[in-house]
Amino acid sequence: MKKRIILLILALATMVGSYSQSNSLIDSLQNVLKTAKEDTAKVSNLISLSKQYIDINDLENAMRYAKSALALAYKISYEKGKAITHDNLGTINKIQGNNPEALKNYFASLEINEEINDKKGIAQAYHHIGNIYTLQDNYPEALKNYFASLEIRKEIGDKKGIADSYNNIGNIYYIQRIYPEALENYFASLKIREEIGEKKSISGSYYNIGHTYERQDNYPEALKNYFAALKVKEEIGAKKDMAVCYNNIGIIYHRQGNYPEALKNYLASLNINEEIGDKSASGGTYCNIGLCLMEQGNYSEALENLLISVKISEEFGNKEFLSNGYINIGNIYIAQGNYSEALNYNNIALKLHEEIGNKKGIAVVYHNMGKICNQLGNYPESLKNYFASLKICEELRDKPGISSCYNQIGGIYLAMGDNPEALNIYLATAKIAEEIGNKGMIATAYGNISRVYVNQNNFQEALRNIDISLKIAEEIGNKGTIATAYYNMGNIYHQMGNFSEALKYFMIGLKKSKEIGESLLIASSCQDIGSIYSQLGNFEDAKNYIEEGLSLSKEIGNIKSIKIGYKYLSELDSKQGNFEQALVNYKMYTLYKDSILNEENDKELSRLKIKYETEKKDREIELLNKDSEIKSLQLEHQNASLLASRLEGEKNKSQIMLMNNSMEIQQLKLAETQKDLEYQQAEANVKAAEMALLNKNSQLQNQLLEKQKLQRNGILFSSILLLMLGLLSFRSFRLKKQLEKQEAIVQERQRISADLHDDVGSGLSRIMLLSEMVKKVSKTPETRKEAEKISSISQELSSNISEIIWALNSNNDYLENTVAYIRRYAAEYFENSAVKLKIESSGNIEKTHINSEHRRNIFYAVKEALHNIMKHAQATEAELKFALHRDKLSVIIQDNGIGMPNGEWNRFGNGMKNMSERMKSINGDFNIENRMGTKITLTLPV
Repeated sequence: MKKRIILLILALATMVGSYSQSNSLIDSLQNVLKTAKEDTAKVSNLISLSKQYIDINDLENAMRYAKSALALAYKISYEKGKAITHDNLGTINKIQGNNPEALKNYFASLEINEEINDKKGIAQAYHHIGNIYTLQDNYPEALKNYFASLEIRKEIGDKKGIADSYNNIGNIYYIQRIYPEALENYFASLKIREEIGEKKSISGSYYNIGHTYERQDNYPEALKNYFAALKVKEEIGAKKDMAVCYNNIGIIYHRQGNYPEALKNYLASLNINEEIGDKSASGGTYCNIGLCLMEQGNYSEALENLLISVKISEEFGNKEFLSNGYINIGNIYIAQGNYSEALNYNNIALKLHEEIGNKKGIAVVYHNMGKICNQLGNYPESLKNYFASLKICEELRDKPGISSCYNQIGGIYLAMGDNPEALNIYLATAKIAEEIGNKGMIATAYGNISRVYVNQNNFQEALRNIDISLKIAEEIGNKGTIATAYYNMGNIYHQMGNFSEALKYFMIGLKKSKEIGESLLIASSCQDIGSIYSQLGNFEDAKNYIEEGLSLSKEIGNIKSIKIGYKYLSELDSKQGNFEQALVNYKMYTLYKDSILNEENDKELSRLKIKYETEKKDREIELLNKDSEIKSLQLEHQNASLLASRLEGEKNKSQIMLMNNSMEIQQLKLAETQKDLEYQQAEANVKAAEMALLNKNSQLQNQLLEKQKLQRNGILFSSILLLMLGLLSFRSFRLKKQLEKQEAIVQERQRISADLHDDVGSGLSRIMLLSEMVKKVSKTPETRKEAEKISSISQELSSNISEIIWALNSNNDYLENTVAYIRRYAAEYFENSAVKLKIESSGNIEKTHINSEHRRNIFYAVKEALHNIMKHAQATEAELKFALHRDKLSVIIQDNGIGMPNGEWNRFGNGMKNMSERMKSINGDFNIENRMGTKITLTLPV
């Protein structure tokens, strides 16, 4: 305890010292600023102040000094200062979460750096732009900018920058699960960091490489790199990072079934976290320790650690961690065969994940429920839950999750004797696992494919596939999969009648399954060994092994394994002549068999399969339609680009023609000037002889000059007129094309609106009518409930389609129509509610035009505000006001509800943020006030 207090005092002293140093530097910079002239030095001083305030997270002052620096840099035309300040502003915006504004400033910095050819600044701008695109999940653009930064850093020999670029590129490939490319870039980054001796970054590279190998289930390589990262972290004394490394090393040993080493590293991580006071991280480690103890069969200590983890999650209010804790407690009850408690905890976890909208967590719960029902032999309910999990994983494009669901569904089809369907699903599992490079999944998939071939008596293919599974499992050190592979190999030889080989592999499998405490595999191995001894006539050993396996099967409550145990006992009794006991055991076998296989189960499985396939096809059609729309828009964009290129070409051609004409005119002028000079020279030669004609010649010369002046003026006027005519023609042509394009867009909107109304609208109406008919004729509450659900969804879709039709129809591009539509929507929305709605409007809004984008965004912003009143405000009265004043539309939505405490917008989800961004996207304003309720004001220029 004393040691912890000393460490806390040291940490606080370090923080205070660092803060004091920053304040001292800020004071010094501000003193210099007071007497500074308006020059580049003052800009640099303001930039330094802004950076210091960023370091201490005082973003208000950081922004103030950055804006002052930018204004002065533009005033004195200091280009480098402009670029650095835009970069600073981008960083401030990024910290504030304003990614669009951050991008705007980073692009401004990039443009200025390119103008002054500052290569280092260009590379840094590309790097920062890549970071923003990464935050926005726009990975293609992120990669494009990281690669641009990398090329420039290579050009200027910036080794640290090159290493950072490789690391960032690796991160993008890792997020996209392109693991070979991720590793290639992480190794390139590591090599350079080792050259320059940057220890903190070196440890980060080792950690990233280890994490990538872990995602591929390549445990030996993952361990090697985690240990390398830990060594560097220990050298630099980074305790928090050391705890993370110990925890990850523990996870790898855990997955390999090496529980003593796993616990040793988990405890090392826990000790450090408790020493530095990181309670949140301690909660995660307690969870890992609990899971490790559970897999060793130490359920009481496992439950103790998991409950500590759950308590810490409750303290921090972390619902995601809390729900995962409940799932893990449920897993303990599964292992103990207490399936009712397991289902209870998974249901609590499901409710929490649904509250926070965590689809990934919901999928995990459904997956676990599928396992529980499978253990109980309830295949239809198991399949229903696996399909529910699979549907969410497909929506999230979670390939590991999809692969895991396929694996479990294949197991149900295999148990039901549907070998072709099981084989198709296992092959699909292997394909997905190979795509994402997950070796553990690949090994499991090949093992399951082998089981199907055994059922089909194709022993050659069975042996080939189990050999692949075993080699991959041994390569990655996955003890559970190794044990399963040996068991499956024994089963193949058992089916082939090669009892000596079968016994050998079953014994190896039994030994390895006991090492990792895999109860079901131990039970299965014992029963199969007993069956072989029975066939070899060694009845005593046969009975001992079969009864041991049956006893363990009953402990864990696995119906399939219990069924097999009674079957083997019945066969053993028959061989020994104990026919009465053989009949008793056979009846027990039949009882458990019938509880698993019956006609109703088959029908339910078929129904679930058809339902899943239908929903999958509907989703594929929907995706195809979206792809078609995207391609159509891309084609329109390409056509527009081609038209613009063609117009640009014609413009350039016209400019070249004008330049050629101008050159010809200049050549004519030169020729005429040359002739004038020759004529003047001739006059000079005869001047002495023709003095009498001097006055007349002078008059003729004046007339000739006047004529030349008129010619020059005429040519100049003609050139200007020709240029103006060319420009007017080009402008007229461009306007015509723009009008044609705008008219085509309006016509397309009208067509889409009509098609939606005629086709989709009528189709939804028919669905609602049919659902009503189904409700009337339905004989069961379940059917009636499903019909009511279809009717409700159809009505909701019909309402959404009506809003889309209204938004698309160009006839509604008037403020009067917009206000009328919103008024009607609001009145209908509150019609049957406890909230009394008052609607007012003022100003002449009848003939005011408003484009479709503006009216669509203002409608959805109002809709979100009304939804918040209904759902959250607890109001009894609400007002909706429209006012048009000096070409500005104001919409006020006010209620007398409980209001919103300051800083708690996010309890409404993304609603407030969406309203603000919608108004910003159409150059409007969004304002919210808390006075006796909530008042939202939306302002838009029209």
